Amino acid sequence: MEECTRRFPVSNCSVLVVGLGVSGKSTLRYLRECARERHLEVYVADQAETEQTRHFLDELAFPDLQRCFAPDAVEVLAENRHYTKFDVCIISPGIPCWDDLYCQAYAYSHELISEVEFAWRESATSSRWIAITGTNGKTTTTSLCACMLQDAGYKAAAVGNIGDTCIEAVRQNKTDVYVAEVSSYQLASSLSFAPNVVVMLNITPDHIHWHQSYEKYKEAKFNLLRNIARYRDTTVIFDITNDVERTQAWAQLVKYTRIAFSKHNDAQHNNTQYSDDGTPHSKAISSSEVCADSTLTPVVQGDWNCNDCGELEDAHAIEPPVYNASPHFVWIGSKAGLHSNAQSAYTLEKRALLKAADPAKTLLHNISESTHDVFDPCFEKMSEADLAALPFPKCTDDIDLPQLSCAYVNEHNELCETQPYTLRDELHAGTSSLDATRALNFGSVDDLHIKGEHNINNALCAASAAFALTHNTSTFGNSFTRFMPLEHRIEPCGTVAGVAFYNDSKGTNVDSTLKAITSFPNKNLIVLLGGEDKGTCIDELVACAHRFVHTVIVYGAARCRFDEAFSKKENDAPEHFCVYGAAHMRDAFTLACALAHKGDVVLLSPACASFDEFKSFEQRGTIFKQLVKHKRSELGE
Repeated sequence: MEECTRRFPVSNCSVLVVGLGVSGKSTLRYLRECARERHLEVYVADQAETEQTRHFLDELAFPDLQRCFAPDAVEVLAENRHYTKFDVCIISPGIPCWDDLYCQAYAYSHELISEVEFAWRESATSSRWIAITGTNGKTTTTSLCACMLQDAGYKAAAVGNIGDTCIEAVRQNKTDVYVAEVSSYQLASSLSFAPNVVVMLNITPDHIHWHQSYEKYKEAKFNLLRNIARYRDTTVIFDITNDVERTQAWAQLVKYTRIAFSKHNDAQHNNTQYSDDGTPHSKAISSSEVCADSTLTPVVQGDWNCNDCGELEDAHAIEPPVYNASPHFVWIGSKAGLHSNAQSAYTLEKRALLKAADPAKTLLHNISESTHDVFDPCFEKMSEADLAALPFPKCTDDIDLPQLSCAYVNEHNELCETQPYTLRDELHAGTSSLDATRALNFGSVDDLHIKGEHNINNALCAASAAFALTHNTSTFGNSFTRFMPLEHRIEPCGTVAGVAFYNDSKGTNVDSTLKAITSFPNKNLIVLLGGEDKGTCIDELVACAHRFVHTVIVYGAARCRFDEAFSKKENDAPEHFCVYGAAHMRDAFTLACALAHKGDVVLLSPACASFDEFKSFEQRGTIFKQLVKHKRSELGE
């Protein structure tokens, strides 16, 4: 296997693998091949040993592998080593951070990382990584991006939560570009993972039980941004049609622009220490020291804090955290949607320094509230004279400022991305020089076989990610044409008596079901909702069903709560709207067939997990497709 500088346990290291799920087994296979050569001590721990686990370990035949299966497995292994910490622990994504086994692993390991990070560290330095995360759309975006790169001649593979695990793909050593679908579970245990391209899709409430709160879920997703400035030519793609992403996109652009404020033109430096995220541990000049009639001058090469009210907390000009480079940001759409170009919507005056009546509060305004439109100025805009007087053109010529591109759907229904530009470009030449007609053309929306506005968004993200590596769009149109809907994701699965059936079993949360429902405008839509209840708010789903759905059939463990939610809003429902109940998904399918007429659409998009009836959403979707096939056969079609 090719040697690489990312690799961390080159010799004489102890490696603990916790959890023997799919990723744990792949990790052990990899370590089995290199343990002797690199003088690794390898340990494995899990809650209990199953027959399947025992069979796997027997087949693996890993010499000198030390194992323990018990609720205190890690502690037992640590005790055998006289409580010497393991050098690194690779933990299964199925084990949440509040679990006892996770806590033991954290206590007895110098480093605790995910299998994704382990694979990235082990991969060759010549390889490239694209990491794609978000609540919905990850698999479609990952698959399409890999397809585009393959069509462009790259040895690209979709890995992670789709296809091979990341470490298995590294073990096979057949891939130049790893297009990795990464979950919040994996990112929660990532420390130094720094992919070349990061794609941040929409973020909405999900997996609350695993993370224990929505805030922690978001924090895990944003772990992917922790190391984006470690390497040059990193691209970060944000879906800014989503409120959470829009706020984070703005915060990241601000962070890497690195502007601070000083009472004087000369920067005042001190020995302030920084944490990993660039937050200073001490103050240089406090806000209380800035008098109301003083003049604050923006100074490049600094940093600042603002409090929850968006007011100046530390007005200081100090050395910034050390970054190797500023990332290239790509903003997908705008608050107005995909058909809006953020470049024209968020010009320098709306995006940069805003002048308040009190000079001590001259600051980029509050970015802490995810629901707040951070791009609308809350202070008086600077005048053209004020902008002209700013020292940036002179001060920033030698500063590595982040580049920004904006991707959108133009008036011809084409997927586009603007040429990259920086704050310096705007200050030097004005926004009029940033000509949208020079935008790159990725291809036509009409060529896409995947349905719905959300899939246009996914395609735009995939194209921007592929372009970040290839800098060539010549094959993208062919990729759009040949890429078909993925299984269980608004997947067409045949017609019965003129009624079209779609399998969206992957629609396991409210947000993804909303997207699926709105993919069928001007159709009589019958939707099957139900399964294992995730307990999330479904008010928005009820309102959406009233607008776009003709008939709802609720079933399974969530049936009662769904039925109650629709009953409460019964007076808001249109005259034609109907809600029916069924015990199980099969019963819901039978009822849908009885209610549907030629030209209607029946959509399975449950907005729930599948575990009340099925082992997985895949099994649920497969059985739904079998029901469609059996019904066609029954009618002789």
